[in-house]
Amino acid sequence: MFLSRLAARFQVETLVYEFNGPLERQWFDYRSPEETLVPACDLSVRRLFGHDEARSRKFLDFLRSGFFGYFLERGGQWITYGWCTQPGASAPPHLPRWAGELGAYWIFYCHTHEQFRGQGHFKRLLTRLVAEARQRTENARVLCDTLPGNFASRCAALRTGFSPAGVLTTYRPMRGLIVGGSWRRDESHIPRLTAKPAAAGERVA
Repeated sequence: MFLSRLAARFQVETLVYEFNGPLERQWFDYRSPEETLVPACDLSVRRLFGHDEARSRKFLDFLRSGFFGYFLERGGQWITYGWCTQPGASAPPHLPRWAGELGAYWIFYCHTHEQFRGQGHFKRLLTRLVAEARQRTENARVLCDTLPGNFASRCAALRTGFSPAGVLTTYRPMRGLIVGGSWRRDESHIPRLTAKPAAAGERVA
């Protein structure tokens, strides 16, 4: 009993989703004269996040690790961002190392600026990341995961072609240290979503 309680203190559970398509054209084809979706590169990172040292440093590390990402911006202000691993690169930094050895693309570290939430921007971002993965690898396997309480991200995943694909437990005895984990692929996502919840901070872990 004591050991199980101790282990529970150091584990994080996330809900896994797998893209089964099709790409929703309403999100993929959306265009706005005010907004631009730009790929992440050294220049775009420094231009949009140069004032934010922590994010800028993290994003540049992502690029060096072989990840790709996109930023939706309006007038030099970022609206939403997201990242994706690719086969042969490292695992997402919040997951066990074996997550990078599945031959899949894994979407992670997505976030929407507070003042732009609830406007469909996150769905556009997810769709763009999936499209990029499919352009790089035909019929690519694309995964993402999110915390159980993040209903905004759960809804966005379901509405952009993702389906529930089990529950992943990651063991983190201290910040920045991951010692393993397990993926229970047949475990259901509870509670089931039956209605659109209030908009919240979209975050795919």
